[in-house]
Amino acid sequence: MSVKSIYFKRFIMNCEDFVRFGNQLEQQHFSAHFQKGFIIEERTDYSLLGHYIREMPTEVTKFNHQENKIIEDTTFLTILVSFKIDIGRQFLEISSSKDYVSALLVELSKQAKFKFSIMDFYFDFKRVINVLKKKNIFFKVLNIKIKDFLLYDGVKGDCTFTVGDNSLVEKYFYNYLNNIQTFSILLHEVGSNGLRITFHREGAIFLPRKLDALQKERAEEIKDLIVEGVTDDARGTECYW
Repeated sequence: MSVKSIYFKRFIMNCEDFVRFGNQLEQQHFSAHFQKGFIIEERTDYSLLGHYIREMPTEVTKFNHQENKIIEDTTFLTILVSFKIDIGRQFLEISSSKDYVSALLVELSKQAKFKFSIMDFYFDFKRVINVLKKKNIFFKVLNIKIKDFLLYDGVKGDCTFTVGDNSLVEKYFYNYLNNIQTFSILLHEVGSNGLRITFHREGAIFLPRKLDALQKERAEEIKDLIVEGVTDDARGTECYW
């Protein structure tokens, strides 16, 4: 199944510098001449929604029908990295494959002529679960991937468990919380087939690439709830089911 990847980073910059930062990004508008640049869709004093675009020359093999032979040709691959910055929540949200996240971070760093920070973000899975439960969002845990799971007689390995009952999940969360790498949930009430969401400990959410209007709306709602919940200073300590 094709998935959409959303990565999160901590982004810390003061308000005055953020305004100048936005101005700088708009000045670096995408140009076919330079084959890279930014397109800013929305902007306020505290947030920014935009895209980083880069065209990369790529060698391809083609069949020339007129000459009846195989030839090497150069075409341009367009890379699109969508991103959103919210300095109120101190978050940078990146919609892209993992391969191009670093490219965006490098370009953003080049445009900032003042002090700021971009840091890795890690999901606290206890808080993710608590946010979903407190908001009365009904879900089923589909599977959990655990790193260094004790198999038998001291033998450990990475294991993915398919879970049929949420009551069984508590055992894994309490016993292997620090080793859980991903877990996937299914929201039954969204669309005919529900909505599957996978959370990765290293600050990422994975969604199906093809979503209908209702699923897209619900996915955005869940994403915003999670981001707001895990950045809330009132941190809970217990995970409840």
